[in-house]
Amino acid sequence: MLGSSIKLYDLIVRSASEGLKIQNTAGEYPSGHNGPWNDADTNVRTTAHWALITFKAYEITGEEKFLSSAIMACDYLIRKEVRPYGYTFYCRTYQKGRNMCNGLIGQAWAMEPLIFIGASLNNPEYLRVVRNVVLMHKYSRKYHAWNNTEINGTTLGINNTLNQQVWFAALSLTAGKILRDKELNDSAEDFFINLPLLGSYIEEKGLIRHEFNVHSCTFRSTVKKLISGKIKRAMHHDKINLLSQGYLSFVLYGLALVYERNSEEHFWNDDRLKIFISDAIDYIIDNLPFGWGEKTGYRWCYNPTGIEMAYVLQVFQKYLNSESFSDLISLFLNKQFEFYYDFEKNVLSKNTMDPAILSARLYEAVRLKNYNICMPN
Repeated sequence: MLGSSIKLYDLIVRSASEGLKIQNTAGEYPSGHNGPWNDADTNVRTTAHWALITFKAYEITGEEKFLSSAIMACDYLIRKEVRPYGYTFYCRTYQKGRNMCNGLIGQAWAMEPLIFIGASLNNPEYLRVVRNVVLMHKYSRKYHAWNNTEINGTTLGINNTLNQQVWFAALSLTAGKILRDKELNDSAEDFFINLPLLGSYIEEKGLIRHEFNVHSCTFRSTVKKLISGKIKRAMHHDKINLLSQGYLSFVLYGLALVYERNSEEHFWNDDRLKIFISDAIDYIIDNLPFGWGEKTGYRWCYNPTGIEMAYVLQVFQKYLNSESFSDLISLFLNKQFEFYYDFEKNVLSKNTMDPAILSARLYEAVRLKNYNICMPN
């Protein structure tokens, strides 16, 4: 049962204070296991997420302890051992059949605080690392997609996961604008221009397919093996459907991040992109609560769907010419905190298979306005 309310920014500051207690003196935070994927992560991901939480707490309070924490975390991310071969970030420990860069998304998450905190503090070293890492990923203009690059510099082939491409493009474009770097901008702009042609729906309008739709492209993946027979095809379809639902709000968040920072870009004038986004938002709203209450899986307890949708609706109100999103923002945000935020421990760690990851993913709320959050009695 819900009772009094508290401001979102107060919860961010409280969580940041808890984060200070678990940050190592070298700057890193305890690692998680990538939620339902159950990967053995390094400290890179959680450290990157917490850097943005503590930096937001500094912006809210002006307290130097939060600034020092954020800088320590960012300084950790540019240390040699985090990119041991001088190429990409070491995000996932060795596991047979898995890369150690954690695809494009591992790199995007590591770069994210270096971009935003680096720009805010005017730290050229953070931004230099970002530029170098982005350019280590080969972009294919034929397929409008980036290749994965392993931590030793090996090119692993085109990444066929849509959310990873969207997030890598979002951060590449943002860094490119900050640095006024044409090389970063051009690839990202090419990706977003072609996104309406590359993305597709699975089963229902608005449910964006998890796999990136690049025709005639050979991926270094197990897809062909998975679809070798009727039973395996059905299993693969069910898995992709589950992932498509689980990552839908995460894809939209990445697109919202681009629009908030780069709304003047000409590709936003493409009606196909507007419909693509609008249909996906409608799909989630029409299926509300959209998996709320799950303790395992990809929605809410791993990807913080309520926070992501609050940001998506906040940002895209103008783009979609909608005035009906305010109540929905509050609804999604309160759903996330009601079931998944521990108001006693002051972290987003309840009802999840990976408390270390979900508590760090509170960072996705740092771009929200200071909304009221209902507290349990």
